[in-house]
Amino acid sequence: MAKNNTPVGQELAHTRDLLSLSVQEVMSILKMKESTIQMLEKDLYPSQNIDVFTKAHLVSYCKVLNINAQTMINKLEAKGYNFPSAKTVKEQPELSKSYGRKKQTIALGIFIIYMGMYLMSKPAETVEHTIASPLTSEVLYE
Repeated sequence: MAKNNTPVGQELAHTRDLLSLSVQEVMSILKMKESTIQMLEKDLYPSQNIDVFTKAHLVSYCKVLNINAQTMINKLEAKGYNFPSAKTVKEQPELSKSYGRKKQTIALGIFIIYMGMYLMSKPAETVEHTIASPLTSEVLYE
């Protein structure tokens, strides 16, 4: 497609044009904002440290354009951009433990809230009603 020294954003825009795709069509396909597509096509990354979301947008855009995403990432890394490494939770045991506890705490909190809402939505039984019922029954049988 384009030469190896072509900027990534320029290569994305050129390939999109070759495929006769408008920015609006790409927005519709990827459910991305126009500003995100413009950022990618103009190489206007917020910092040298590219976050996970920007990397995911770049990879998704490359898939739509049938471009090798790893090649684009390598080109950006050669220009000094840093991408997040793909570390799993298993590689970070301390993260795994704290994440599990946080999930349990959040789940318990949600459960308590829903139980409270459920109990508050039920009609309250009054003491008078409970006591009056047996007396009324006895009076009917006399």
